[in-house]
Amino acid sequence: FPVTIACQISDKYKGLTPDFVYKEYGMLYPEHGQVVSIAYKLPVPEGGFDGEVLGFKNWEDYESRDKRFADKDILIRFNELLFSAFGDSNGVLGGYRINYFDNPFLFKRMIINGIYPQQTLNTVGKAKWDIKNIELYDWWNALGVNGMCGFGGACEVVGVKNPKEDGLSGRNVCHRFRDERDIDAINEYCMRDVDSSIHFAVALSEEKLKSRHQKTMEDYHRRMEEQK
Repeated sequence: FPVTIACQISDKYKGLTPDFVYKEYGMLYPEHGQVVSIAYKLPVPEGGFDGEVLGFKNWEDYESRDKRFADKDILIRFNELLFSAFGDSNGVLGGYRINYFDNPFLFKRMIINGIYPQQTLNTVGKAKWDIKNIELYDWWNALGVNGMCGFGGACEVVGVKNPKEDGLSGRNVCHRFRDERDIDAINEYCMRDVDSSIHFAVALSEEKLKSRHQKTMEDYHRRMEEQK
């Protein structure tokens, strides 16, 4: 017997066909998308940061896996890393929009893959002030609605290298992966994003802001003296 399926598209995608919406935006939802790369860096005792990229080695590596759960090994490795670093406690992660996208996406993908997420990724029932992550998006955009911009733009205005300057960003990772199969470019982009996040956080630290302020004022007073 005939079956009729109704599909309602959110106003966000008004005027677009279901097929187009799914192809262009489906990867933004963990129920349909997958994790293809996770980059991280941790502070080391001797100073600085060290880390790696957890991702597919190449397209053949991806093709050899069960497509629905192809990201399982990547997620397991990152989850084990979190348990090793934080145990069963809530740790602190840092990044731009990690509370709004990265962490929730990882949490859901782990659930889908049958993985028990380390507590740092679990925000269920937690008030915003109980989540201790260093959320750079909140820090920067809390300065006013006119200051809202993407991470790349925010990096440029504070003197940090834009990790998306080669044209690759979160919006087109799916196309670079599916259409071009450029695994290396994606892994490199993810690590650039991590490096820029670290430099961005340092640029907004009180110590750095005061240091730049001092140089600014020294330059100001020098110019005023030259004008006299």
